[in-house]
Amino acid sequence: YTLQNLQDYCKLHPYHRVIYLHAKGSYHNTHQNNENRITMTFSVLNKCPKTLVETIGSDGTALNVTCNVCGGLFLPIWGPFFSGNMWAAQCSYVKELVPPLVFGERMNSLQEARARNYTTSTKAQTTDQGSLQTNLFDNLGSYCLGTERYSN
Repeated sequence: YTLQNLQDYCKLHPYHRVIYLHAKGSYHNTHQNNENRITMTFSVLNKCPKTLVETIGSDGTALNVTCNVCGGLFLPIWGPFFSGNMWAAQCSYVKELVPPLVFGERMNSLQEARARNYTTSTKAQTTDQGSLQTNLFDNLGSYCLGTERYSN
């Protein structure tokens, strides 16, 4: 419910900025997890405030927005997300997102619809150069698709 509370806050304060941090990897205390957590935290707390700059116009609209969300490592594949799920954002952006409490349900519906429309004939298409794979999302876990505990 943390992300829903964060979005609710943003709806009340659209000109504020928010930061989402957590103890990533702390249950599995390894050197790599510690390094990743330090890097992500540093990015969000030290780099993002410099990029999340905006000027508010007299009518209350945002002008000169540099960006609306920032994190340590943005990945566009499987869906746009920040590795490690630590980020800072403009509330004006967060308040417009799908509410976290219904996000998982929507992602599950998309998966079910894709499964219903998916046939073995669409798995691969043969070309002169070989086989073109179209089953990019077949074996992705819930952490990639934003379902189960990764949805709220």
